[in-house]
Amino acid sequence: MALRLNLILLVALLVPQAVSGQMKLVPKERLMEVSSPRHCADSAFLRFDRTECKIEMNESDSPDTIEFKVTNTGTESILISRLVSTCSCLTAECGTKLVKTGETARIRAIYNPKGHPGRFVRKIFIYTGENRNPAATLKVNAFVAAKQ
Repeated sequence: MALRLNLILLVALLVPQAVSGQMKLVPKERLMEVSSPRHCADSAFLRFDRTECKIEMNESDSPDTIEFKVTNTGTESILISRLVSTCSCLTAECGTKLVKTGETARIRAIYNPKGHPGRFVRKIFIYTGENRNPAATLKVNAFVAAKQ
């Protein structure tokens, strides 16, 4: 009986240390950098017709297309190098990769509601040139009603 009690006490003392050793606290600033990163210098020269939109649909609906227009107001051409979304349910493409001064490009986002019922905020990060930080962030606020 004493051996069993000693074993239980030993486990009770060691388990919290093992669990706390596996937890890693991430500073709030680092979390914010991932969800809302700082924009690079090119962001000052990109003007959007809108940076946020709302869509409401049913889970059984076909994918919905959303279009954003961006104009280069700077004095040099801007290369849109990549578009990254926060979920595989939202894809984005840009027909014009090189946006010359004064020109407007269209960014087409396609939201697929299948398997994603609920209320969501999805983001598209727009990267230009070789910049590590995005030049802009577009938001899609979606409400998807579940299948009946």
